[in-house]
Amino acid sequence: MASEPTRHLLLFPYLPLNRPVDIGRWQLLPLADFHGPWAEPWFQQRSLDVASRHVDRDGSPVPKPSVLVDRTAGADGVLPTDDEMSALVAAVGFGVIDVVPVPHSPLERSAMAHHQAAVTGQNETEILRQLDETAENQWAYTQAVATADNAEPFFWPIGPDGDITRQYGSIVKTRMIGSGGGLAGKVVAPNELHLPLGVTLDEERVAGLYDFLTTGEATIVASIRESIRWLLQSWRNTPSLLPVQRIVLLRTAFEVLLSKTPQEKVSKERLARRLSGVFFSLSRNDRRAVTPGTLLWQPTQRFQLHLDKVSKSLAPYSRLEQWFIELSNARNDIVHSGTLDRVQFQDSRSVFAGDFWRVGTRVLQEAILVRLDTLGYPGLWQASSYRQMLRALREAQEVSSAAG
Repeated sequence: MASEPTRHLLLFPYLPLNRPVDIGRWQLLPLADFHGPWAEPWFQQRSLDVASRHVDRDGSPVPKPSVLVDRTAGADGVLPTDDEMSALVAAVGFGVIDVVPVPHSPLERSAMAHHQAAVTGQNETEILRQLDETAENQWAYTQAVATADNAEPFFWPIGPDGDITRQYGSIVKTRMIGSGGGLAGKVVAPNELHLPLGVTLDEERVAGLYDFLTTGEATIVASIRESIRWLLQSWRNTPSLLPVQRIVLLRTAFEVLLSKTPQEKVSKERLARRLSGVFFSLSRNDRRAVTPGTLLWQPTQRFQLHLDKVSKSLAPYSRLEQWFIELSNARNDIVHSGTLDRVQFQDSRSVFAGDFWRVGTRVLQEAILVRLDTLGYPGLWQASSYRQMLRALREAQEVSSAAG
């Protein structure tokens, strides 16, 4: 009789999802909500044992691990292909960072309040007060925030004879071994790990990104996937990463996204212009739908800035381009001069004012979503609530047309 193959538990132990997410042929959901099918009873039993061995810093089992299963075959223990694996890691990682509350500068909050008052007829001062209170509510932010660590998958090989082996690390490697149907010891979470109360991924964005990364044109796939990898590195929760190092990693993510080939050497001014071009690639109808608070870039931002010590051939520049050039200058000062205090873009006239890393994360993610829009995944840059409203309107129109 042929022996049973080694199967793999596809576990995201530190991702406490609030609801299942369909991602291509996969579903990512809380392990407690998965009721089968499992490939074999022994695989189910040993998988649940392995999941229970993941503990937090205090030694308590992590409260809500998530599992990745095939939407048709369930937990069959079969690994994704290499391309699927890299796409899943990038898409889920992007999705986890994507739900972190975005920063709004005072100038942007003022524009948001003015727009909402014009649309709703509410008092603009009261709207602005509420926006300011939300921005200052640090407790709510801490509970909602997740980091790249929460998106890390653990794919456990589990043998039919009870053997379980998992290796950690790359420079210094640690191996955990189990036998007789169980895992010896505990899988202790990193000290710096933060477990949010719950994470609700934007399924459309995650699924659309995964679909493109597994089916799109190879060169563009590589630029977006690798850009996300650099972004995720900047979002590790480890205190060993200085704030300025996060800026360097984030600026690298922009360069990967905006360069046409890995070998291309492009000036910061040219990259800034390409970044503007990403947003201007939106159709005219889409640009009219960009309102304060949707994208940080606004189509009304004019090219009118003449900046010092930059290429005059591309002048004038927009506020977005000014910000990116300053981000690039900060990166250069950090890398070449060892500067440790270039973490803020301070310009009260710009909606991009604030922490380079936090604002830059938002700009990079919005640029990726706009690129997906032009690559056949329309509207992902819009808020989920707006997309749901558009779907409801379309469905109502279809029902009305059918009834007529």
